[in-house]
Amino acid sequence: MRKNKGDVMKITFPSKLSAIALACSCVFTGSEASELTDRNECFHFRDSDEAINIKWNVNNTHISFDYNSNAANALMNFRYGSWLYFTDYSNGGNATFNFDADSFVRFYDSSSAGNATLSLATGANAIFWGNSSAGSAIIDSDGLVEFKDQADADNATLMGSGLFDFSSTSGREGDKVVHAGLIDGNGRIELGDNDFVIGNEQSNTNFSGAINGSGALIKQGSGHIVLSGQNTYQGDTYINSGGLILKGGTESNPIIQSQNIYIGNKDKPNTHTYLAATGYLKANVHNNGSLYIDDSTDPEHREEGNHRLKLEGNYSSLNGALHFHTKLNSDDDSEKDQLWITGDVKGNTTVYVHQTGGTGAKTLHGIPLIKVDGNIDGTFTQAGRIVAGAYDYELKSHRHGTTDGKTRSAADPMYYYLSSNIADGDSDNADNIDDSNMQTPPNLEQHIKRPEAGIYIANLAAANNMFITRLRDRQAEMEYFDPLSGERNMTSMWLRNEGAHNRSHDASSQLKTQANRYVVQLGGDVLRWNSNDQDLWRLGLMAGYGNSHSTTTSNARGYNAKSKVDGYSVGIYGTWFANMVEQTGPYVDSWVQYSWFDNSVDGDGLAREEYDSKGVTASLEGGYTFKVSEDKSHSYFIQPQAQAVWMGVKADDHREINGTQVRGEGDNNVQTRLGIRAFMKSDNGKGQNFEPFAEANWLHNTNEFGVTMNGATIEQAGAKNIAELKLGVEGNINQQLNVWGNVGQQIGDKGYSETSAMLGVKYSF
Repeated sequence: MRKNKGDVMKITFPSKLSAIALACSCVFTGSEASELTDRNECFHFRDSDEAINIKWNVNNTHISFDYNSNAANALMNFRYGSWLYFTDYSNGGNATFNFDADSFVRFYDSSSAGNATLSLATGANAIFWGNSSAGSAIIDSDGLVEFKDQADADNATLMGSGLFDFSSTSGREGDKVVHAGLIDGNGRIELGDNDFVIGNEQSNTNFSGAINGSGALIKQGSGHIVLSGQNTYQGDTYINSGGLILKGGTESNPIIQSQNIYIGNKDKPNTHTYLAATGYLKANVHNNGSLYIDDSTDPEHREEGNHRLKLEGNYSSLNGALHFHTKLNSDDDSEKDQLWITGDVKGNTTVYVHQTGGTGAKTLHGIPLIKVDGNIDGTFTQAGRIVAGAYDYELKSHRHGTTDGKTRSAADPMYYYLSSNIADGDSDNADNIDDSNMQTPPNLEQHIKRPEAGIYIANLAAANNMFITRLRDRQAEMEYFDPLSGERNMTSMWLRNEGAHNRSHDASSQLKTQANRYVVQLGGDVLRWNSNDQDLWRLGLMAGYGNSHSTTTSNARGYNAKSKVDGYSVGIYGTWFANMVEQTGPYVDSWVQYSWFDNSVDGDGLAREEYDSKGVTASLEGGYTFKVSEDKSHSYFIQPQAQAVWMGVKADDHREINGTQVRGEGDNNVQTRLGIRAFMKSDNGKGQNFEPFAEANWLHNTNEFGVTMNGATIEQAGAKNIAELKLGVEGNINQQLNVWGNVGQQIGDKGYSETSAMLGVKYSF
């Protein structure tokens, strides 16, 4: 059937067809599967013909698309020696072509496979001639696909178990560069002397076959390729974008045999471009991106370590990155990635250690990460902090000595290892990367403690101490003249403002903590009564707000951590005075409070941690007031005091983002205080009463506040026994205005101290 050129014709094919030869400009539409069976005939699509919805089973028949024709969305199954031709700018469109054994397809003269899907069984064959292109097609081949002259695969996906042969083409521009969009499967790619550019734009593939030839491999695109076969191409490997993952190489079966591997652009280092490899790699690696000791498809986020890479060659870096995944425990108990470089090292590399668990523990010898046999003209620098449990780890270096364990030379291997020890480790018998037989450091107890430990301690101490009061802190009551009744009364409402600055260390003196707190408490009597003419019973309510800001500095490495505590309290108090008329004799005071707090911790280079704390505190205080002297306007008193405070505020158990389990220690502490207060009362007869005082106390704590981080406990030092001196005054400025205040100084052991100031004001209308 033939129509004039330029005509457009719709043809609906019957279910059985003999071969038809066409030469027209038509749109061919099929509605159901048809059989083409005559091998002596051809079916030609020409002059912009389109094959829409055609479904053909082609047996011993030839199909051709010529002169700008398009296979559109056709489905054609080629069997028993059938063949398919594309010539003269014709295009595979979005068609699907399936080729059985002994069938084949040819692309000539600027034709393209377009976006078609080509499936080739074993024994099928596809050839791209001239300057034809595989376009963006998917070629799933168990047969043979050849590229000749200046043909190229361009952006096509090459997959399957067959052979893709580029050895007879010189590339699109004749520059000996060929391309593919993706490679997948377990096939074989023969490059000849061409360089091979793989796009992998935003796609990830796994190629377990082999790439052979003398050309280079150039990785483009943001996706990654996993190579797990034995590739024998001899050219260099360039990873310009995305990632290349080499899986399972050994000395007898290396994954690639490149002389050089270039990671990233030397003019613009980019750590998002990476090589990931384990096992064995024989090449010189030039790292301007990232190198992972890994072979997983997500090397940055895997959850285990214990991978090894032996790099037989030199290593250079232009501010590249080196990534290890390590379970941070003690020396032998730490699963760690390791790199062994047999050649020389040049340039600067930033080392990232990704924690994959571990409790954090003291290291004796160190956790080895890198061994370098050759000369070193560069640095491996730790990136940020490496923490686990209560410890900071550091990347350190040590050059292994000769057999006598003492003499060292530049020819000896250099080891880079993680250590929580302040002192440097040493090695006297390190034969390989796994050897951790290092000399005992001078002081095993001097391990690098995290400043966050000091912060957790400060937060718990602040929460338990913030709302502690003594009778005189709350009482602050003075006589005032009521102008309405003409009587002298006592104030019953009180407001307390306190600020304090606390300084402390841990037991090792590594961690220095300073904390500033502010507290405001408001309370008042709700009930008063007498059981005789002299005594006074009081029952009151109180509430408060407080905050604390702390900073801990590690003098071992200079890291800092900061915190904020915000909290509230509500409580009840009760007091009995035996002789309120003379204000002498015994007294008893008690209170109970419930407090709750929001806590935050910000460590250098670490994510913010947030947790709650809450609990009950209670106090029982007693004393006896003696009047020792008096004159016309002054009375002098001495008041021995004793107080016991139970501190029951407990921090919630907390798991840090890095996995460290944090538990506060020291709650249920009982603080006892023994002291004496000396004060004077004066009255000038004009409604102005003043009461200066001096107070000395001895405080004892049954528990020390501390923190346990993955089983390692660190405690605040010097607060077991504390001496305190407090000076202050209480008085009436006039008949309406009452003020009271004091300053105090506490001194403990090992640098513990606290300076406080309190001010209260009451105005009576």
